[in-house]
Amino acid sequence: MTDLETTLWESEKSFWMEGADFYESRLADGALMVLPYPVGLMRRDAAIDAIRQAPRWGGVELSDRAVTRRGATAVLSYRATGWRDGDGVPYRALCASTYVEDDDGTWLMLAHNQQALGEDVV
Repeated sequence: MTDLETTLWESEKSFWMEGADFYESRLADGALMVLPYPVGLMRRDAAIDAIRQAPRWGGVELSDRAVTRRGATAVLSYRATGWRDGDGVPYRALCASTYVEDDDGTWLMLAHNQQALGEDVV
């Protein structure tokens, strides 16, 4: 794994675990989140507001990971298994995030998509 890939995967996990301050610093202007129903589409500011109000994840595992890069754009795809403290049922999803490199070399999330998997999917 390259240094960039390590950095991107660390950032991706932080989006699951950290709060609104992280989102404000790492979501690109115009970012879009596509989340399972009933949430749906969320633009950058709405996503940050939602994170301020939502309980954060107690833990998350990212598996079946893949990275595709072309120039200043990288796409991460993976399977997420997350759980919240006190909740016995894990959340499972197939996810993809698109990152872009800004002018100062910082990689920012431009788009994120989650497809929730049923409880019977391992």
